[in-house]
Amino acid sequence: MDRFSGSDRWAAIVGGALLAGLAVVYPVAADATARPLAVFVLPCLLSAVLGGWRPTVLVGAASLAIAAVLGVLGPLDTDALITRWSIIAIGVVIGAVGAAVREGQAARLAELDQAITVREAFERALVPVPV
Repeated sequence: MDRFSGSDRWAAIVGGALLAGLAVVYPVAADATARPLAVFVLPCLLSAVLGGWRPTVLVGAASLAIAAVLGVLGPLDTDALITRWSIIAIGVVIGAVGAAVREGQAARLAELDQAITVREAFERALVPVPV
C-alpha cells in the first residue's frame, strides 16, 4: 500500500471494513433476502467515491472473491451465480473507470489552476507604472 495516497488508503480501509461487515451479515440474511450477492458491489463503489481506481480495484477483487466463495457455498444454480458475479464485476469496472476519470479531471484542474496563477502573475508584471 506504499503507492496509495492518503485518500486511497482511507478508501481501501473503509471499503474493506464494509466488505468485512457484509461478509459477516450476508450468511445470516441471505436466505431471507433471496441471496443478493450483488450487494458485494457496494464496498467497491464506496471505495470509488472515496478514493482512486487502485483501492477500487483492490476492494472490488476482494468483493468478487468473497462473493464467489459465498455463492458456491449457497444453493444457487450456475446461471444465477454467473449473473450475480457478472453484476459485481461490471460494478467494479464501472467504479474503477469512474474513479480513474475523476483522478484525471482533478489533475487537469490542478494544472489549469497553476497556469492561471502564472498568467495572473505575468499580467501584474505588464501593468504600466503610473507616471
